[in-house]
Amino acid sequence: MTAFLHSKLITVTLAPPFLPFLLSLHKLETMKIFRLLAAAVAIAACAGPRNAADDTKTTFQTSRGWMPEIDNRADAVMVYGVGGNPSDRGRGKSSVEERIASWKERGYKVDFMTGIAWGEYQDYFTGKWDGKWHLDEGQVNAKGDTIWHGHMVPYIVPTENYLKYFKEKHIKRVIDAGAPAGDYAFGKGLVRIIRQDPKEFVLSEGGDKVLIDAVGELYGGIEMKNNFILERGQYKLVAVMDESVSGDALRLDGMYIDLYDPELPVYQGIEIQPGTQRLLLDLSKVSLKKASVLAAASRAENVEAGRRSLSYIAKSPVSTVNVSRILLPEAPESLKVNGADALDPDCWDEASHTYLLRFDNDPDGVSVEFTW
Repeated sequence: MTAFLHSKLITVTLAPPFLPFLLSLHKLETMKIFRLLAAAVAIAACAGPRNAADDTKTTFQTSRGWMPEIDNRADAVMVYGVGGNPSDRGRGKSSVEERIASWKERGYKVDFMTGIAWGEYQDYFTGKWDGKWHLDEGQVNAKGDTIWHGHMVPYIVPTENYLKYFKEKHIKRVIDAGAPAGDYAFGKGLVRIIRQDPKEFVLSEGGDKVLIDAVGELYGGIEMKNNFILERGQYKLVAVMDESVSGDALRLDGMYIDLYDPELPVYQGIEIQPGTQRLLLDLSKVSLKKASVLAAASRAENVEAGRRSLSYIAKSPVSTVNVSRILLPEAPESLKVNGADALDPDCWDEASHTYLLRFDNDPDGVSVEFTW
């Protein structure tokens, strides 16, 4: 029995020995055979149902890798068997990984097709896989004689153990090699199902390759780097990892206020080291025409920004110090905090057009007024 899944059509072929044998079985054995049929369909599905938008119209089957003699320019190819065909000789005979890769490199969509009731599965029957012989799991005729497909390979009865072997030794290898794991159209996008336990991605080095390759294929490429940058308006959240593809620091050009630093320093270009994060205010995204409170250790209420003045009420818990960066169109001529003169020319930064203001907080409010 052979099964393959292509496009939206599942095809199952029953070999000649299978049909008469099916008629001679006890009802219970017949049900087992239909379980095998169902298993074949399920395993074929693991090779990758195509999404509804797929335009594949032509395909063919081969147990060999790409060769110009068989390159018929169909839309897709069904690569047969993990072990290929035992009769294959010479060119084109290679591992399933190499065969799948060779067709993908030539632009083919790759499906996988295999026999499940027979094939080169001696490692299961002779105990190489789990240390136990399994020749007694072969199909038998009415006289109780095993029906053989080849040397040490009977037509199989679908035991749970055999299906476990088949998934582990054959289907998983095919999926890892890059045969589609299952794509489905959803809205304007695509959902890919990877039938693999997520913990396998991190338990061994390179275990995440199938996931990374899938993301790269669907997204159109991946940039491997040691940092993340998330931008929202004038804010930029940056993280540089210390266990990644690189140990390099990240350099950002431009002028920024570091909001994670309680002193709210202004940087003309900033270098972020591995293992650190920064929340930055990008001053290139701020208009210099209107005065405003850019950052403060308080809540700013009753804000009034005039052509030559800015006033507001700052509220924050007592026994805390308010540090603020105030954007002004020009250097201030006066500053009053709770009505008292508080202007310090050294707190003005001409490059960023900001004033660094500092005073003791009060939950009842502190009045602030700039003029320029």
